[in-house]
Amino acid sequence: IFSPLGINLLLLPAWIRSRTPWAILHIDVVSVYMRMTSRWKRAFFRLALRRAGALICLGDFQKDFLVHLGIPAARIEVVPLGGDPKFYHTDHPTEEFIFAVGRDAGRDFGTLVEAARGLACKVVIATSRKIIAALPPLPPNLTVKENTPLVVTRDLLARAIAVVIPSKTSGGSDCSGQTVLLDAWATGKAVVVSERAWVKTYVKSGRDAVVVPPNDVAALRGALQYLLDHPAERRELARHGHDRILHEFSSAKMGDRLGSVLSKLITRTYAH
Repeated sequence: IFSPLGINLLLLPAWIRSRTPWAILHIDVVSVYMRMTSRWKRAFFRLALRRAGALICLGDFQKDFLVHLGIPAARIEVVPLGGDPKFYHTDHPTEEFIFAVGRDAGRDFGTLVEAARGLACKVVIATSRKIIAALPPLPPNLTVKENTPLVVTRDLLARAIAVVIPSKTSGGSDCSGQTVLLDAWATGKAVVVSERAWVKTYVKSGRDAVVVPPNDVAALRGALQYLLDHPAERRELARHGHDRILHEFSSAKMGDRLGSVLSKLITRTYAH
């Protein structure tokens, strides 16, 4: 079950009565719980989680949070998100611009705008109209694009010299920026990403991406300028990232892991 909280609560009575094994994969389990102000909603949510035969998380931090809520660790499985390397192009000619994309509330494009000032490269941001309206005045080397379709985003990823994922410490999805990281790796791009809870599950900092502190203009600008000034290191980061999505974080790998979790759940349920 991969659904908003309201549907989880609506279906809870049926889940409690059902003898059929079921699993929950909730991408925002931490954020949703922490945003709840009602004690009864939190109680219902915990009950739904406890009644699940398996809880599937996209990052280790989500598992740690669920264990803190009292969910038995044996019923929690970490299944990293998978990307589709076959959909993206790795042989497209690059241009001298850095690309950022995303529309959720966890993005920190304001810090990127400030970091772009004085950067010796163009920067392109693709995001929503709402986020664009809230940005500070843009420097001459920065362009914004509104609500780009997926195929346009894919083309921009392919043409960019590097990809940046600036994120806030909280807000938006639990995994804000995760999909862009995998898409950038699938396209064979070096990545600069802000530190966030999910990052440790996916990134080996300095080997397949550069991780910078959130809300730090100087650190973000320095990391981007370093990649511009060191093309060999940039290519090496891109190579390692591409290898990781091929061998660890592909959608096929995710499907295999999900299948294994569900198979174990079925076997455990009907073993007696």
